[in-house]
Amino acid sequence: MNLAQQLINGIVLGHAYALVAIGWTLLLGVARLVNFGHGQMYMLGAFVTWWAVVKAGVPYALALPLAMVVGALFGLLMQRLMLKATLEQNLVSIMIMTLGFGYVLHGAAALVFGSTGQILDTALSKQDISLGPLWLTWQDATIVVATILVFIGLKWVLDGTRIGRLVRMVAEDPKLAMLAGVNVRHVYYGVFAFEGAAVAFAAGMVAPRTPILTSMGFEEVIMTFVVVVLGGIGSVKGSYVAGVALGLFTALFGALVSPAYTTAAAFMVLIAVLVLRPAGLGARRWSALMANTSWSRMALLPAAAAIFVAPMLLGGSGVVYSAAVLIAIFAVMAYGLDVIVSDLGEVSLAHTVFFAAGCYTTALLSTRAGVGSAWLTLAGSVAVALALAAVIGLVTLRLREFVFSLVTYAVAVVAMTIAANSAFLGGSDGLRGIPMLDLSIAGLTLTARDDRQLWPYAFALLAIAIYLIDRFRHSALGAAAIMTHLNPRLATMSGVDPARVRLQVFLFSAPISAAAGWLYAYQRAYVSADVLESYFLILMLTAVVLVGRRQLLGPLIAMALVLVQEKFFSLGGYVDKIVLGSVLVAILAFFPQGLAGLARPVARLWRQRTCAQLPSPPWRIRNDSHMETRTR
Repeated sequence: MNLAQQLINGIVLGHAYALVAIGWTLLLGVARLVNFGHGQMYMLGAFVTWWAVVKAGVPYALALPLAMVVGALFGLLMQRLMLKATLEQNLVSIMIMTLGFGYVLHGAAALVFGSTGQILDTALSKQDISLGPLWLTWQDATIVVATILVFIGLKWVLDGTRIGRLVRMVAEDPKLAMLAGVNVRHVYYGVFAFEGAAVAFAAGMVAPRTPILTSMGFEEVIMTFVVVVLGGIGSVKGSYVAGVALGLFTALFGALVSPAYTTAAAFMVLIAVLVLRPAGLGARRWSALMANTSWSRMALLPAAAAIFVAPMLLGGSGVVYSAAVLIAIFAVMAYGLDVIVSDLGEVSLAHTVFFAAGCYTTALLSTRAGVGSAWLTLAGSVAVALALAAVIGLVTLRLREFVFSLVTYAVAVVAMTIAANSAFLGGSDGLRGIPMLDLSIAGLTLTARDDRQLWPYAFALLAIAIYLIDRFRHSALGAAAIMTHLNPRLATMSGVDPARVRLQVFLFSAPISAAAGWLYAYQRAYVSADVLESYFLILMLTAVVLVGRRQLLGPLIAMALVLVQEKFFSLGGYVDKIVLGSVLVAILAFFPQGLAGLARPVARLWRQRTCAQLPSPPWRIRNDSHMETRTR
């Protein structure tokens, strides 16, 4: 291996990563949102540049501005359609809409340009620069120079111009900026236009180095996530440094290990950073800003995008997509129980009933009633779950602790007995012949025939569930639930009706687990009484307590750990059950606060050791010397 050549390759690749990520850096810093269509916009910029040079005969130097104009126009179109959601800071709507934009753009590009890969040759890419045994093309050198100039220009605009001051005002506080007379809408339009133009320029610069395909963009999005998170959300200098560092890492990793795993390695770096320091390694001012706003959870968006593309990065096989879909479904199922256990402080053993209600309602409506629309089966599942939750909630209204748990367990046993013996519910054979998921609406076809096609819908359901849980915990009902849990007497003295709060929380949680059952019925294509078995209950409880209670991503992480072990490292059916039960018992016995509670003292010890190894700051030394002088 020629180490010097790999370093040159890494520097060029790192500048390319930084250039692709610069639009996202500004977008996250100002609009505080993630554009999940960023990769498809990159693909659009590459194809526009190729078409202008190869088909239209436009010089390459003019094709780049043309691609930037197209990218800026598409960015403006996106923001125009998402303006209301952006101003309201509706993360779920924005996430779904940008994903939709990406899919639309991908489909349109496939129709227009076809699936055949294209090659873009320029005068710069055909000429080499030789430095003894080392070499690079003039295109590579241009990428490095252009990236440096773009970052310097952006830094100057943000720090030294009126436009930059307006942008920073909106970034600090959009409402206050609006009161100060700043047209926040125009700032958002400008940021989206800049992102579109920047990613199109990056695509046009990098396109001569790689084949141009309609499937491109996924790897670029992952690398963009890594750059933005490593550099610190909203940090221009941080993104540049992180991009170069990532380029060097991937170049050396590809040379030393295997180029086939460089994207996966970068993905693991992203996950490690999100777990250890969600605000990014270089975040200072921005992390403090995030902590003082409702956007402190912004780091969840890169995590969400990483989760979405994880099945593809892990091989994209049917087994991987099947595991991903099940993790999402069962995590949603567990989130319904999580609010009861973590917020209300009760252990409901009847949440398998709500999960089964979603399964059976979907199966009955689709097979017996001939309902083809999954929207209707979802509505039916939610309605049935609410009815059951109202009945169970009213029955257990005044019960607490183990009495409540025993009664809910009895409800689950009765439900299983009915399901296993009722001919209407299919008895022990269950209900078969459930059709494929069909969420088509207004002429838009949205179907899923296999787990690969089902994954986007499972991911969307998971994202919605996490959003609902987050909103619940920041709502008046969530605060009342905690107060009822910690001190019912104080809650009553404060005007809170504990019985009413318990019923409302029960009604909130039941549809979440039922929605998981709804999707599980389509994924499985049949339903039987086994959905009421204790396995699902143990699975839910383990997901709630393994990472830690009231951890927003806790049930998802725990469910992923459990199902990955079962699907890919299984020790046998019975042994897996033993492992699952043992994990639940061990966590409750030795780590009642979950793995998150175990991580806190470890992190505290690490910080103490790190601080002890650091030299004293210069002002401390000066202060000590002044004290010594005064003493004399």
